[in-house]
Amino acid sequence: MSFRKFQFSLVDLMLTLAGLYGLFLGLEALSRNDAVVGATGATLGLVLLFAATLDRFESFKGLGIEAKTRKLEATINRAEDTLDQIRQLHQLVGTTMIDLNARVGRYDSVSPTLNAYALAQQVRENFIAVGISEAVIRKALKPWARTAAFDMVMATLKKVYPEQYTVHQQLNQEAQRETDLNRRQLIAAEASAVTHYYAEQRKILSGIAFEDMPKALETYLSEMPGLAHERKKELLDLHAPIIRQLRILVEKLDFDDPKLWSAADDSD
Repeated sequence: MSFRKFQFSLVDLMLTLAGLYGLFLGLEALSRNDAVVGATGATLGLVLLFAATLDRFESFKGLGIEAKTRKLEATINRAEDTLDQIRQLHQLVGTTMIDLNARVGRYDSVSPTLNAYALAQQVRENFIAVGISEAVIRKALKPWARTAAFDMVMATLKKVYPEQYTVHQQLNQEAQRETDLNRRQLIAAEASAVTHYYAEQRKILSGIAFEDMPKALETYLSEMPGLAHERKKELLDLHAPIIRQLRILVEKLDFDDPKLWSAADDSD
């Protein structure tokens, strides 16, 4: 056997094995009702199996009909083009799924945090499997990560708000008991600032950059009006694990403690 024939046989074998593996992954995904991954894997497997047999038809003759095909190198190029198209399809489908999941039902039918997390990580795995770059993966996962971060920050604000409201009521009662007009106005303004701070910061946080959310939550807790310095420090210490999880999310676009993140659902 010449080296050229050996080279062709080796390439045929590699294409065959790759095709069978892709077909297996596709069928396995379809059995799990994962239509997108299943169809993609099965299609790629069939394309590679077909590529492995194309050279068999290069000199086929019968009934006066001669069938000629491209050389094996051209076939491999076509398979690579198909793989590029599959990567683009994965990118489009995965990015769209995450974006829709992050946007839909933000007020009354939010996808549970852990379900959205599972979807994001499945898309990440699919992207890695077909060779999509890390930069594209980060861009695709960012809408999900920002939504998760925003929900966690809002859940934290809701937890501390009752204490702010209590301070607001106490200051109002103190203002009503105060006989000095100037002093009464100062206390009333302080009471108003407590609730105004909560409403104003919610608006600011809704438009803040994803990367700035950990620092924004830390600042909110450390600057809450109406609370003593010691109490602010207690609140910072109490919520330090959440701030840490937010920083990890910004860095890795992943949950370090999924159970802690699911607490954001309980605040709805």
